[in-house]
Amino acid sequence: MRVFLLLSLNALMLLKAYGFTDESDRLALFEFKSQISQGKRAVLSSWDNTVHVCNWTGVTCGRKHKRVTRLELGGLQLGGMISPSIGNLSFLIWLNLSGNSFVGTIPHEVGNLFRLEHLDMNFNYIKGDIPASLANCSRLLELQINSNHLGGYVPSELGSLTKLVTLDLYGNNLKGKLPDFLGNLTSLKEVGFGGNNIQGRIPDNIVRLTRMVYLDLSRNNFLGVFPPPIYNLSSLYVLYIFGNSFSGGLRDDFGNLLPNLQRLYIGKNHFTGAIPTTLPNITSLQGLGMEFNNLTGSIPPGFGKMRNLKILSLHSNSFGSGSFGDLEFLGGLTNCTKLEILEVGRNKLGGSLPTSIGNLSTELNLLSLDTNLITGSIPHEIGNLISLQSLWLEKNLLTGPLPTSLGKLLGLMKLSLYSNRLSGDIPSFIGNLTWLESLYLYDNLFVGFIPPSLGNCSHLLELWIGDNKLNGTIPREIMQISPLLTLSIPRNFFTGSLPEDVGRLENLVTLSLENNKLSGQLPQTLGTCLSMGELYLQGNLFNGAIPDIRGLVGIKEIDFSNNNLFGVIPGYLANFSKLQYLNLSINNFEGRVPTEGKFQNASLVSVFGNKDLCGGIRELQLKPCSRQEPPMGRKHSSLSRKAVIWVSVSIALLLLVFIALVSLRCSAGVRGTIGYAAPEYGMGGQPSIHGDVYSFGVLLLEMFTGKRPTNELFGGNFTLHSYIKSALPERVLDAADESILHIGLRVGFPIVECLKLVFKVGLRCSEESPTNRLAMSEVAKELISIRESALMLLKAYGITDETDRQALLEIKSQVSEEKRVVLSSWNNSFPVCNWIGVTCGRKHKRVTSLDLRGLQLGGVISPSIGNLSFLISLNLSGNSFVGTIPKEVGNLFRLEYLDTSLNFLGGGIPTSLSNCSRLLYLYLFSNRLGESVPSELGSLTKLVSLNFGRNSLQGTLPASLGNMTSLVYLNLGINNIEGGIPDGFARMTQLVGIELSGNNFSGVFPPAIYNVSSLELLYIFSNGFWGNLRPDFGNLLPNLKALTIGDNYFTGTIPTTLSNISNLQDFGIEGNKFTGSIPSSFGKLRNLQYLSLLGNTLGSHSFGDLEFIGALTNFTQLQVLDVGDNRFGGDLPTSIANLSTNLIYLSFQKNRISGNIPHDIGNLISLQSLGLNENLLTGPLPTSLGKLLGFGELSVHSNKMSGEIPSSIGNITMLQRLYLYNNSFEGNVPPSLGNCRQLLDLRMGYNKLNGTIPEEIMQISTLVTLGLSANSLTGSLPNDVERLQNLVVLSLGNNKLFGRLPQTLGKCVSLEQLYLQGNSFDRDIPDIRGLVGVKRVDFSNNNLSGSIPGYLANFSKLEYLNLSFNNFEGKMPTEGIYKNMTIVSVFGNKDLCGGIRELQLKPCLVEAPPMERKHSSHLKRVVIGVTVGIALLLILLIASFAICSAGVRGTIGYCAPEYGMGGQPSIHGDVYSFGVLLLEMFSGKRPTNELFGGNYTLHSYIKVALPERVLDVADESILHVGLRLGFPVAQCVTLVFEVGLRCCEESPTNRLAMSEVLKELISIRERFFGARRTARS
Repeated sequence: MRVFLLLSLNALMLLKAYGFTDESDRLALFEFKSQISQGKRAVLSSWDNTVHVCNWTGVTCGRKHKRVTRLELGGLQLGGMISPSIGNLSFLIWLNLSGNSFVGTIPHEVGNLFRLEHLDMNFNYIKGDIPASLANCSRLLELQINSNHLGGYVPSELGSLTKLVTLDLYGNNLKGKLPDFLGNLTSLKEVGFGGNNIQGRIPDNIVRLTRMVYLDLSRNNFLGVFPPPIYNLSSLYVLYIFGNSFSGGLRDDFGNLLPNLQRLYIGKNHFTGAIPTTLPNITSLQGLGMEFNNLTGSIPPGFGKMRNLKILSLHSNSFGSGSFGDLEFLGGLTNCTKLEILEVGRNKLGGSLPTSIGNLSTELNLLSLDTNLITGSIPHEIGNLISLQSLWLEKNLLTGPLPTSLGKLLGLMKLSLYSNRLSGDIPSFIGNLTWLESLYLYDNLFVGFIPPSLGNCSHLLELWIGDNKLNGTIPREIMQISPLLTLSIPRNFFTGSLPEDVGRLENLVTLSLENNKLSGQLPQTLGTCLSMGELYLQGNLFNGAIPDIRGLVGIKEIDFSNNNLFGVIPGYLANFSKLQYLNLSINNFEGRVPTEGKFQNASLVSVFGNKDLCGGIRELQLKPCSRQEPPMGRKHSSLSRKAVIWVSVSIALLLLVFIALVSLRCSAGVRGTIGYAAPEYGMGGQPSIHGDVYSFGVLLLEMFTGKRPTNELFGGNFTLHSYIKSALPERVLDAADESILHIGLRVGFPIVECLKLVFKVGLRCSEESPTNRLAMSEVAKELISIRESALMLLKAYGITDETDRQALLEIKSQVSEEKRVVLSSWNNSFPVCNWIGVTCGRKHKRVTSLDLRGLQLGGVISPSIGNLSFLISLNLSGNSFVGTIPKEVGNLFRLEYLDTSLNFLGGGIPTSLSNCSRLLYLYLFSNRLGESVPSELGSLTKLVSLNFGRNSLQGTLPASLGNMTSLVYLNLGINNIEGGIPDGFARMTQLVGIELSGNNFSGVFPPAIYNVSSLELLYIFSNGFWGNLRPDFGNLLPNLKALTIGDNYFTGTIPTTLSNISNLQDFGIEGNKFTGSIPSSFGKLRNLQYLSLLGNTLGSHSFGDLEFIGALTNFTQLQVLDVGDNRFGGDLPTSIANLSTNLIYLSFQKNRISGNIPHDIGNLISLQSLGLNENLLTGPLPTSLGKLLGFGELSVHSNKMSGEIPSSIGNITMLQRLYLYNNSFEGNVPPSLGNCRQLLDLRMGYNKLNGTIPEEIMQISTLVTLGLSANSLTGSLPNDVERLQNLVVLSLGNNKLFGRLPQTLGKCVSLEQLYLQGNSFDRDIPDIRGLVGVKRVDFSNNNLSGSIPGYLANFSKLEYLNLSFNNFEGKMPTEGIYKNMTIVSVFGNKDLCGGIRELQLKPCLVEAPPMERKHSSHLKRVVIGVTVGIALLLILLIASFAICSAGVRGTIGYCAPEYGMGGQPSIHGDVYSFGVLLLEMFSGKRPTNELFGGNYTLHSYIKVALPERVLDVADESILHVGLRLGFPVAQCVTLVFEVGLRCCEESPTNRLAMSEVLKELISIRERFFGARRTARS
C-alpha cells in the first residue's frame, strides 16, 4: 500500500511540475516566431495562446497525437533568422520556408528532425555552409535550398541520404567540385546544381543515377568534354549544362543514348564540330538550345523528325558556309507543327531564303535569321506564319521589295530588316500591323513616301527608317501615334515642314530628322513634347526663330545646326540642367550669346557660323558686342604669310610623321581658283591679305578632310566650309580623312581633339565676310598652339595603346586569373577591334560594343570601364563577377544597352547610372544587389526595359519611377521591396509587362495599375496584397495575356468582368482567400491556356459548384486546369470529357466531389497528369483511361471507388505514377500493368484486392515503389522480384501471402524499405546480405523460422528491424545493431535465447529456475499497487480522465490459456490476467472487443503496433491531454505495453515473474518522474 501511495504522490508532483503550460511544439514555434523580423510577424498573428497550435497559420498536426507534422510557411515574405528551435519539432515531416527573406545560416539543429521527408528553403537570403547535420535526416526525399547565398562545399555527409529523390541547390555560391558521393544517391530523380561556382569535371559515378529525369548543372565552371557518364542516363527528360566551359564534339550516337530527352540546353559553352546526325532521333524533344558555341557544319534536315519541338535556338555559332543549300533544314522543320521559337541568327548561313519558310508551324511566334549571308528576296509565303510576333532578318544581303503578305501577320510586334539591300516602296499594308511596336527598316534602299497608313500602328514605340532614299513629306498620321518613343528618319530626301501635330507625341524621347530637305518654320507645338531627350534637326532648310521649347526641361541633346534659323538664342536654354550638347552652328542667329549656365561650357555649346552673333565666353571666340573690330591691315606681308604656311605645314608634317608616312593627299596645286578664291574676288574685289587667309583656310580644310572644294558632293550653299561646320564637334571623325583616322586611332593618338582645333582654324579663315576672318597673326598663334599641344600629347602617348586599349587591359587585369584565358586575344599583338567580345565603330574605330556574356568570367568589374566613352552596348551577363557595379559606368553617356544580369554583384545600384541618359535597356537581373532603388533613376525617361529581378533590393519604390513613361517592360520580382506601388505608375501608359512577384508589397490591388490599360503581362504573386478586386477589373485591363496574383491575401469573389479579357492566356489566383463560385462567363476566355485556382475557398460543398466546367469546354487551348484544395462539391460532370484536347494537367484534389469519373474522360488525349485524390468519388475506374497514351500520373487515392482495376490501364505505357490506395477496389491486380515499363511509383494498398501478385509487374525495371499492403493477396512473392533493380520500397504487409521468400530478394540492391509483416511466409530468411542500403525491415507476424542472420548486425543504415511473432530459434546476436533494442524487435519468438539484457530473452546455457508455485498475496498486492499507481499517474496527469475497465466481465480473454486445457491456478496465470488488464487500461480496448477474433487478439494487436505505431493503439483520451501538456506519453506507454505483453505470453515459462514486474514498473516510474523532477530543478 505504501508503494501505491508513493506512486500516487509522485503523480501529483509530476502533474504540478508540468502544470498546464504549452507543449514542446508550441514553445518551439513561439521561439521560431520571436526570431522573425518584427515588421513581418503580423502574418503569424494566430500564433498565440488563444488558438490551438494545430490551428495556427501554416501548421498541420497529426490526426491522433496532435504533434506538428507539417510547417508550411512558403511565400509569406517572412524575414529574420531561422531559429534553432526548429529542431525541437521532432514529429515534423514537411518543412517549407521558401519564398521568404530569411537571412543568417541554416541551424544545424535541423538535423534533429529525423522524421523529415521534405525540406524546402528556396528563394531566401540564407548564407553560410550547408550543415553536415542534415545527414541525420535519413528519411529525406526532397532537399531544396535553391536561390540563396549558400557558400562553401557540399558536405560529404549528405552522401548518406540515399532515400533522396530531389536535390536542388541551384543559384547559390557553392564552390569546389561536384561531390563524388552523388553517385551513391541512387534514388535521385531531380538534381539541380545550376548557378553556382562549381568547377572541374563531372564524376564518373553519376552513371549509377539511372532514375535521373532532371539534371541542371548550368552556369558553373565545369570543363572537359561532354560528360561521358551522362550518355548512360537514358532516363533523362531534362538536361541543362549551358553556361559552362565544356568543349569538344558531341558523340555521333548522342540521340540514341539519350532517347527520352524533352529539354536539352547546352548553349554558352565551347563545343565544336557538327550536330550529331542521331540528334533528330530524340522525337520527344521539345526544347533544344545550342547557342553561343563553336559548332560548324550544316543544320540537319532530319530535325523535322522532332515533331514535338517548340524551341530551337542555334544562334551565334558557325553553321553554314555562306553558300547555296545552307537553308535546306527549313524544309525539314515544316514537320515541327508545334514550333514556337526558331533562332538561327549570327551564323554563316547563305543562299536564298526558301519559300518553304512559309510552311513552318503556324504556332511560330519568333523567327530570327539575322546576321547571316542570306540573299534573295523575302518569300511571299512568309505571310502564312499567322502567329508571328517577332521577325529578325537584319544584317543580311536581302534584296527586292517587302512582300505584301506581311500585312497578314496581324500579331507582329517587332519587324527588323535593317542593313540589307531591300528596295521599292514601303507598302501601305504595313498599317495593318496594328500591334507593331518596333519597326527597323534603316540602312536599305527604300524609295517613295512614308505610307500614311503607319498611323494605324497605334502601339508603335520605335520607328527607324533612316539612311534610305525616301522622299515626300512627313505624314501627319504619324503624329497620331501617341506611344511613339523614337522617330528616326535621317539621311533621306524628305521635304515640306515639320507637322504642327508633332505636339501630340507627348511620349517622344528621340526625334531625328537630320540631313533631309525639310523647310519652313519649326512649329511652336514642338515645345509640348515634354518627354523629349534628343532633338536632331541639323542639315535641313528650317527658317525662322527657335520656337518656345522652355518646357523641354529634360532634354539632353539639341542640334539645329546647318539650317537657316535666325533671331536671338533663347536665354532659358542656359538653365536646362540635363543639357549635354547644343549645336546652333551655321545658321543666321544674331545678338548677344548668353554667358550663364550651360553657355559657360564651350565643349557643350557650338555657335560658329552665325556671323551676327557677338559676346559669349572667350572660348567661343565671337566678336565683342560693344565695340567695332579694328580694320584689317591691307598690306601684304610675305614674311607673315610664310610663317603661317610654315606652321601649317609643320602641323601637317607632325601628323604625317606620326601616322608612319601615310600620304594625306593635299592639293598638288590650285587648279585655277574655283573653290579657293575668296568670294569678294568674284565681285571685283582687289587681292588682299584677307583673300589669302581665305584660300589658306580652304587648303587647310582640304588637307585634313581629303576633299577638294570642287568635290561633286558640294553645290549651291553646301560647300566644303559648311560640310565641316555641320560636322563639328560631334561628327568630326565622319569628316576627317580616313587615312589619318585609321593609323592615328589605331596607335592611340588623340587625333579627335587635334582635328577639331585645326578645323576651327580653317573655318575661321574661310568665313564669307573678310572682316570675320582671322588675322594672319592670329592664325600663326593658333597653329603654333596646336603644334605645341600636339607635340606634348605625342610625347605623352609615345607609340602606346590608345585609351580604349588601356581601359580594356585594365578590365582584364581585374578578371580572376584562372578565367583570363578566355580573353587571350586581348594583347598587343592583335588590333583591339579584333579582340573577343569587342566591336568598334566603322569609321573612328572606337569601342562601341563590349559583349562578354556567358564567358564565365570572375573577379570584379574595373572602374576603367567608364573610360570607354564611345560605348553604346555593354553586356557582362552570365558571368561570376563579384564586388559592386562601378559608379564610373555613369560616365558612359552614349550607353543605350547595359546588361550585368546573372552575376554575383552586390552593393547598391549606383545613382550615377542616371547620367546614362540614352539608356534604352537596363538589365541587372539575378545578382545580390541590395539597398533601395535610387530615386535618381527616374530621370532615365528613355528607358524601354528595366529588369532588377532576383536581387536583394529593399525599401520602398521611389515615386520618380513614374517618370519612366517610355517603359514597356518592368521586372522587380524576387526582391525584398515593401510598401505600396507608387501612384505614378498610372503615368506609365506604355507598359506591356510588369513583374513584381516575390516581394513584400502590401495594400490593396495597386490602384495605379488599373490605369495601365496597355498591360499584357502582370505578375504580382507571392506578396502581401489583400482586399477585393474591383468589379470592373476586366474592363480596365482588357489586354492582359498573363495574370498571376497567387499567394497573396486577396478576398471576395472573382470579378465577372474578367471574362472580358479575351486575350487572357495564363490566369493564376492560387493560394488566396477567394470565395464564391467560378463565373460561368469564363467560357468567353477562349485563349486561356493555364488556369490555377488551387488553395482558395471557392465553392460551397454543394451541388452546382462545378457548373463552370461546362463553360470551360470553350477553352480549346487549355493546357493546365488546377482547382484543387477548395470547397467544391457535387458530382463530377460528364462535361469534363469535353475539355480541351490540349489539356496536359487536370487536378480536382482535396475537395468534396462525389459521383463517378465520367467514362468519356478518355477524350482528353493529351492528358499527362490527373489528380482526383481525397474526394468522395465512387464507382469504378473508367476503361477509357486506357486511351490516354501519354498519361504520366494518375492519382485517385483516398476516395470511395470500387470495382476492378481495368486491364486497359496497361495501355498507358508512359505511366510513371499510379496512386489507387485507400479505396475499395477489388479483384486481381491486372497483369497488363507489366506493359507500363516506365512506372516509378505503384501504390494500391488499403483496398480489397485478391489473387496473386502478377509476375508481369516484376518486368517493370524502373519501379521505385511497389505498395500493395493491406489487401487480401495470396500466393507467394514471385522469384522474378530480383529484376526490380531500382526498387526502393517494397510494401506487401497485411495480406495473405505465403510460402518461402525467394532467394532472389537479396538481389534488389536498391531496396531501403521492406515491409512483409502480417502474412504467412515460412521457413528461413533468404540471404539478403547484399541489401546493404536497407533502412527498415519488417518480417513480423509471419511463420518464419531458423536462426536470425548475424550479418544484419553490420547493416550500417538499418534503423528498424522487426522480426517479432515468428518461429525464429537459437542464439540472438549481440553485435552491431543488435545492441540497440530501439531498433530491433524480436518478441513472440519463444525459442530465441540470449541477446542483450533489454530484450529480456531467456538465457541460452542454463535452465530457468522453477517458478514459485505458492501464491503470495502480499506480492500480488504490491504489483497491483504499482500498476494502479502508474495508471493513476496518467489519470491524474490528464485531469481525471477514466481509462481503466469498470470491471472484468467473467474471465473470457483474461484467463491464461493453460486454464482452458485443465491447468491448475498458478502465479503464472495471475501474471497473465494482470498483463491483459494492463493492456486494456492503456489501449482502451477489452480483449472481448469485436475487433479481435481467431489468432488476432489484444496481445497481437498491441504487439504489431510497437514501437513505431504506439500512438495508433494507445487510448485517445491519454493522447489528447497528455500530448497537449507535453508529457512524453509515447515513450511511457511503450514501456508499459511491453510489460503487459511479456506478462501475457502464451507460454507460462516465458512470462515475467512477479518480482520482475515490480522491478519494471518501478523503473518506469523513476525514469519519467525523475527526469521531470531534474528538469524542473
